[in-house]
Amino acid sequence: MELAHLARRRPGDTRLEIPAGHAAGDALLIHVADTLRDTVRHEDFVARVGGDEFVVLCTSYENSKVLSKIAERIVARLSQPFIFDGRECWFGASVGIAEQRWTE
Repeated sequence: MELAHLARRRPGDTRLEIPAGHAAGDALLIHVADTLRDTVRHEDFVARVGGDEFVVLCTSYENSKVLSKIAERIVARLSQPFIFDGRECWFGASVGIAEQRWTE
C-alpha cells in the first residue's frame, strides 16, 4: 500500500494577507481548491486543512515520479493568474511531498 501527502502552502508567512480584502481572499481560496481538484487525478483526495494550507492525498501511484509530476502540474497551474473584480491576481505556491510505502 502506498500513501503520499502533497502539501500546498504559500512560501513565507502563514497568514493569508490580501490588500483587496476578505472577498479577494475567499476568491483566492476557492480558486486554489478548484485548481487542485482539476489538476490531481480522480482517485486523489484534496482538502483545505486551515488558513491557506491544502493537502492532496494520493493512495495509488506507481513511483515517486508520478508524485513529482502531480506536484509540478499543481505549481504550474497555480502560477497562472486568476481574475478577481476585473483585476489579474498573482500569488506563489510551493508543494512538499511526504511518501510512505507499506509491505504486507
